[in-house]
Amino acid sequence: MTLDRIEMKRECGDCTACCQGHLNANIHGIQMFKGRPCHFLGECEGGGCTIYDQRPTLCQEYQCLWKITPTLPEWMKPNKSDVIMAFGEDEIDGELVGYITMRECNNPVRSDILNYVLRLSMEHGMNIEYECNGSWFHLGDEKWIKHHVEKNGGEIVSNVPVAELAQTS
Repeated sequence: MTLDRIEMKRECGDCTACCQGHLNANIHGIQMFKGRPCHFLGECEGGGCTIYDQRPTLCQEYQCLWKITPTLPEWMKPNKSDVIMAFGEDEIDGELVGYITMRECNNPVRSDILNYVLRLSMEHGMNIEYECNGSWFHLGDEKWIKHHVEKNGGEIVSNVPVAELAQTS
């Protein structure tokens, strides 16, 4: 099952979270990455792109999940929630498998935001990778988690069942 995605009229407006150094991109030969905002992000109140009419295709086509998902509430807009969510796909055994990425922006994710996102993921049966206090976690189909972690690096950490903990104490 997936979240409803339709052509939206939502606009970025005063939100520039995707340009503020939370995502990785090469914009006209200048790298943007965590902690390093886009070189072309304006410094005035509200920011904004200083090369908006000449911005690369990558920037023109990027759509955060809030912008393309009408069921996400207004308070989930990246500059209000302090997280950026996006939809991605991995090819596993010739099949495209969708997932959501939730990345922290300027602060650790708030508990109400994390609760909302995890519940949304579980209710819709969506795979999710999410950042919490700078660490990455995965929830969803075991095959996707294994593939995604192998592709992007990291470790698969599993919980020890409570029954096993009781036996070892």
